[in-house]
Amino acid sequence: MTMTGYVPKFATFAIAAFVHTAAFAALMDGSYVASAPGVWGSPVETTVVVKQGKIADISFKHNETEGVGSRALDVIARSVVKTQSLAVDAVSGATASSKAALMALSVALQKAGYQASNGVKNTVQTAFGDASTDVVVVGGGPGGMMAAIELSRAGKDVILLEKLGVLGGNGTFTSTYIQAGGTVVQAKHKSTDTTVEGFAKYLSGYPDTDPVMAQTVAPESKVVVDFLVENGADLDRIFKPFAHAPSDGRAPGLEITKTFTKALEKEKVDVRLNARATRILMKDGRAVGVEVTPLSGKPYKVTAKAVILATGGFSASKEMLKQFAPEAAVLGTTNSAGTQGDGHRLAQEVGAKLTDMGKIVLNPSTYNANGTQISFTALRFTSGGIMVNQSGNRFIDDTSNDKTGVTQAMIKATGGTGKAFLIFDQSSVSKLAIIKDYVQKGYVLHDKSLENLAKRLGIDPKGLANTIAKYKTYAESGNDPEFGRKTFGCKFDTLPYYGVKIEPAVHATLGGIAINTKAQALDQNGVPIKGLYAVGQVTDSNLGRHNVNVFVPPSFARIAVREILKETK
Repeated sequence: MTMTGYVPKFATFAIAAFVHTAAFAALMDGSYVASAPGVWGSPVETTVVVKQGKIADISFKHNETEGVGSRALDVIARSVVKTQSLAVDAVSGATASSKAALMALSVALQKAGYQASNGVKNTVQTAFGDASTDVVVVGGGPGGMMAAIELSRAGKDVILLEKLGVLGGNGTFTSTYIQAGGTVVQAKHKSTDTTVEGFAKYLSGYPDTDPVMAQTVAPESKVVVDFLVENGADLDRIFKPFAHAPSDGRAPGLEITKTFTKALEKEKVDVRLNARATRILMKDGRAVGVEVTPLSGKPYKVTAKAVILATGGFSASKEMLKQFAPEAAVLGTTNSAGTQGDGHRLAQEVGAKLTDMGKIVLNPSTYNANGTQISFTALRFTSGGIMVNQSGNRFIDDTSNDKTGVTQAMIKATGGTGKAFLIFDQSSVSKLAIIKDYVQKGYVLHDKSLENLAKRLGIDPKGLANTIAKYKTYAESGNDPEFGRKTFGCKFDTLPYYGVKIEPAVHATLGGIAINTKAQALDQNGVPIKGLYAVGQVTDSNLGRHNVNVFVPPSFARIAVREILKETK
């Protein structure tokens, strides 16, 4: 591999993002607050406590990605207190969060008498020139990371481009489970009905699923989950058909991102953050690289023998939603801010066919945290609770896996607003670490009095009391004659009561680049575009709504890599 200005691993920014050549001069004692925009646009707020002229404590309030951005803030806080200086390293893989933290700290410390002009420098991005590699991967989510790892292990040079300042993509936001059959975890628990073949059959049973695609991806999903577990991921809780999640009820997305990131570091993959691919380079009908526009600095080209697109869907693109699913354009999304349809546009510009672009999946149970949609699906699926409208009435099987169907019922039951409530008790919170975290963050209200909780949420107290009384009889008998609910993890027998306001959001887009069983991008006539591969939600994989599950991108990434290795022997 040859390139100009090559910097290994995750060095997208100069390591010392902010530099102060000496420790702070004596600061004024007190508590100082400031903020700066974070990765998702919401503020990263810091409180700095100064005692006897020195920084004694630093804390942050934020909506940064747990396990990624949050880790960066913790590391920076400890480093600044220890060194009494802003000359600390940006955290690899979380540069944008690091930058926000240091900017907020700089402003807060100015209030304490720190002179920002004395030594604080702007973040400088490493300058890259044109480069040549075996394969260029666009997108740093589970699919892109899996592809880069597999290629590196096969002895290929690879450059991984991620337009955001952190890795993980949509995978980080997975709050429920990752699916697969025949895994080491299932074998450990002596699960006899969860084979690879059984998983393929399970996938094939859903609408809009091509059985051939299901049979193609099922064996790869086993390898993906086994890879994650063997590299340290806790996916030891199995439930539902083929579902894997952390043993304590945490969101699996954090485990998945952490595990893939560590594997990338181990392989010493050339990962370039804040690097947006803006054009696919073509020569004689073949994809031979991409043009890159970094966050700052000059555009450059990466030439390669193959290109893999792993850029995700377009749930966060209001422009594309208005074009293909206008009814959803007014909704927020639980997806990464990076899901802007970049790969769809890049592929379409070189003749790729886009299919089923109007198909989306909605998430009915999200909390709006200052514009960031927080999913409560894990609670609905595993530990119960009930969904009610403002009158306190249920309107559907609260645990239904048909997210779009639940959303439609929710809109009808709320007079078109879609604003409803999820009500549960302490037993639900105790089962899931992710819900405990949401309670601590203040997303959820709780009260020992059901009447008081109803009033605080704006629900009719009598209506809610009547609904829960009926539901408790259903839970006791195991039969829900109203809506056919089958599981009753929450029985409202453990105080306090909890409640959260919920609203629909875009969960995923299903349409995308048409691909075949080799993950090759297809043109308007169904013919593979040489050298161009696509994996995950950037594609229409013909897996129906299972295309949204986090096992899909890395599974197809393995398929794409296998095909590339055949072609580039």
